[in-house]
Amino acid sequence: MMDSASSMVPHVCFFIDSSFSSTLEGLELLMYSQETEQEHFLVQEDLERVWKSGEENFSILPCLSVRSGLDLFLSVKQYPPGSEIIVSSINIPTVIKILHHHNLKIRSCDIDIKTMSPSVQQFKSLITKKTVATLLAHVYGKRFDMQPFINMCKDQNIVVLEDCAETFYGLQFKGHPESDIAFFSFGTIKISTVFGGAILRVKNRQLYNTLRERHATYPIQPKSEYAMKLAKYSVITTMINSPFIVRWGVSAFRAVGINHKDVFVPMLRGFPSNLFKGIRRQPCSALLKNLTFKLVNFNEKENKLVQEKGDYVTKRLSDNAVCVGTNAFFVNYWLFPILVEKPDQVCKILNELGVDAARGTTQLQVVVSDGEATDVTQAQFLMQHVVYLPVHKLVPYSELDKILGALKQTLFQLGCTRLKLPS
Repeated sequence: MMDSASSMVPHVCFFIDSSFSSTLEGLELLMYSQETEQEHFLVQEDLERVWKSGEENFSILPCLSVRSGLDLFLSVKQYPPGSEIIVSSINIPTVIKILHHHNLKIRSCDIDIKTMSPSVQQFKSLITKKTVATLLAHVYGKRFDMQPFINMCKDQNIVVLEDCAETFYGLQFKGHPESDIAFFSFGTIKISTVFGGAILRVKNRQLYNTLRERHATYPIQPKSEYAMKLAKYSVITTMINSPFIVRWGVSAFRAVGINHKDVFVPMLRGFPSNLFKGIRRQPCSALLKNLTFKLVNFNEKENKLVQEKGDYVTKRLSDNAVCVGTNAFFVNYWLFPILVEKPDQVCKILNELGVDAARGTTQLQVVVSDGEATDVTQAQFLMQHVVYLPVHKLVPYSELDKILGALKQTLFQLGCTRLKLPS
């Protein structure tokens, strides 16, 4: 059991990819932002030039969030009610809410836990004459091969929407070149966060022009609102990313019977109310300037450290724990999920041993089909057994070893055996 705060691994199971100095730079950019129509246009041009890096075969549209971009696309397309969309079997509830708002019928395609890819065979069986689009998500930073799905969709004239919200690790990957739209997020707990904002990489110029024309009618996010967000998250970032504050803060919360996750996790989520009013806005120029600055100064060395530390733990993980997505087309780490027997008990004991393991850090959930059920056994199995460990670039290797030791001790104590994954 944990005797004192000094024995704790002083890191939570996610981190905010920012710093106090980075937030100050954002506030400085905001201070000099005029928010005129001309400035907004020029800032978007700068951002597009940085993102494209000399490639001219696509266009980009900056939005306030990935959900803003998805809603914008569906508002433009105006699919007939009852049209079907094939969706990865793990996503967040507000995405599903947006799809239902546009009267789409959801057909959920199960994922494979080892590759985090939707099932190619099941995907093919879900295509009907009513299928108009597919929204396929790369989850936990694990990318799968989009090509088989793109090939099937091409044959059926189905729009391919590639959800890359959890897979930004620099400009070397900008989505599959044949996806109609690829969505990238720069929200609070995403890599290179600017506490909001998204990039839509659009393949078809005509579609881009239509999206941009409609997007231009949206009101612009108030500069004051973004300033408040930067100020708020500068404090939260300092608290969450500081080992000293985590070590003693978590202990203080526990001493008065409060779970710190219940306090901080809801604070990290965007658009808690009035979803459509919140997302149907343009990002302010200050946010776009901040995003451009972050992209120009993206640190490849730090990005490599994310992968190295994730690989370090994966290779040394207890035999009685299953690491998610180890056979993915491309493996990186956004959060560090493992699958274990008795996940609630595992989490409780790890917390007592000073490891901030969690079950509900993310909003990800199983997506079920509308109407006739589809088999989502693997997605359900994953969400029933998942535990998130504090494994990320801020955690020293000595602390990673402590986490591995605590996990091994916990699984032994509970008599956990290695899970047999569903086929």
